[in-house]
Amino acid sequence: MEVSEPTGMEVNSHPEMEDNPHRVIVISIVAVLNISTWMVMLTGIALGAKHLDQCPIQPNIPMYLIVMGVIILLALLLTYTRTMFENPLVFAVATGCMVFLHFHNFCWLIAGSVWIYSLYPPNYNPENLYCHKTTYQFAFGMTTAVWATMGFMIIIGYCFESLHGCRSDDNIISDQIPYGATVSESAAGDV
Repeated sequence: MEVSEPTGMEVNSHPEMEDNPHRVIVISIVAVLNISTWMVMLTGIALGAKHLDQCPIQPNIPMYLIVMGVIILLALLLTYTRTMFENPLVFAVATGCMVFLHFHNFCWLIAGSVWIYSLYPPNYNPENLYCHKTTYQFAFGMTTAVWATMGFMIIIGYCFESLHGCRSDDNIISDQIPYGATVSESAAGDV
């Protein structure tokens, strides 16, 4: 019997991955979403910082991009911290900070929506009161995408809750039926 030398090219398979192949897909999707979020938020921070004084009609729009990007990236970092450390104190502090950041981010989103949507369509001509075209369009697109994503998540959550509620109601009814009885027999009941 011949034993081969390890080449370093072998993939260590994890038992959980073999049992649940969908987990690999979920992890891949989460990784792509994380990388995409980092790229979009860093772009927003860079655009806001570069064009900080190029939106005199609404000077809060570049600052909105900077603050939104920083808050979301801090929330992501806290999420990573929560999952890396098993200390309950770290978990509690990170969770508290994340709640505060998400609340602040939601309030900031509402303020940014007022600033952005109240200018639509903006003037891009630098001779008048204007806003830098790329900065405004990025802020408009990002804000619209956040609202659309939140709406989508609420709808999906409602659908899942409705499906779960139906399944829970079936369990409640089945718990009330005596063992071995059919539905019509249970109506005569246990008197």
